[in-house]
Amino acid sequence: MVHQAAKLGKYYGKIDDVFKMAKYMEQIENGVSSEESIIQAQKWGMDYSTAHPSIKYLRRHLMPFASYSYKITSLMAETMVKRPWIIAKYLAIPSLMTALAKDTLDLSDDDWEKLRKRLPMFIRKSNSMAVLPWKSKTGDLQWINLEWYFPGQMWLALSRDIQNKDYWEISRDIGIANPFADVYTMMQSARGKGIPKDPYTGKDIYNRLDSGTEKALKTTEWVYNKWMPQMLTRFGTAGKIAEIGKEDKYGQVSTVGGAVGSLFGVNVISPTEKQVVIEKMAREKELTSSLYRKLQETKDETKREAVIKKYQQELEKIIKGE
Repeated sequence: MVHQAAKLGKYYGKIDDVFKMAKYMEQIENGVSSEESIIQAQKWGMDYSTAHPSIKYLRRHLMPFASYSYKITSLMAETMVKRPWIIAKYLAIPSLMTALAKDTLDLSDDDWEKLRKRLPMFIRKSNSMAVLPWKSKTGDLQWINLEWYFPGQMWLALSRDIQNKDYWEISRDIGIANPFADVYTMMQSARGKGIPKDPYTGKDIYNRLDSGTEKALKTTEWVYNKWMPQMLTRFGTAGKIAEIGKEDKYGQVSTVGGAVGSLFGVNVISPTEKQVVIEKMAREKELTSSLYRKLQETKDETKREAVIKKYQQELEKIIKGE
């Protein structure tokens, strides 16, 4: 399986070759010398082989996407100085698609605000999720994350998560990842009679009531997902193909179009009312657990009252869909 994934990665890399050749031909047609055209093609095609040795080291051991971030940052800076409208057009796309959807679906501003509050948190906090101007077969709005199509998407996500003080997401935005470290952390979390947890999400890898076989299979799948491209996991294209026509726990049905789209990085999301309810219940449960832990830590009555007041404020936000 690893060998097959490596072969797929080789073909995926051909995309960069196509863009480099296109840039080279464009430069030649504009009268640029062959030597300079090659340099420009390597520059704008972000040839990772020309990255600094320290960047290559980071990519191999700590930050898989270090080379991309290193290359795109200078290109973004140059573009913002010389051709800022190129960046501005990308930032305007989600707003334009929202306006189109509101017009096509005949939604007023009030209708739109009500629908927005019913969306899962991961969509509401993102500035790059755009709504499509047509609904799914079940009558739900469909969303697509455009962030991965933006140049310098890492910086957009990073600025958003710094503003929201979302420290786990910040580490993800920077691209800090090492499967060996994740596996080690997972194993450490299961010391004694503990349940192993995913280091990133903090979720249990299996249920304490699972059989020994189920626990082994779930742990094996978790390790598999750490090493394989997402498209070859049940959370990616492979999983969507296997589940075509079936309804998941949120009431969403996988379609042929959705499976094919994910193969090319186009992931359409159709959040249902059931999904929103489940998310709210999970957030309320987590908030209540935080309240109990904080009250156990706090003995001062005045501070305990402040904690309870903070809890009530946060609970009200969840109920309102904020």
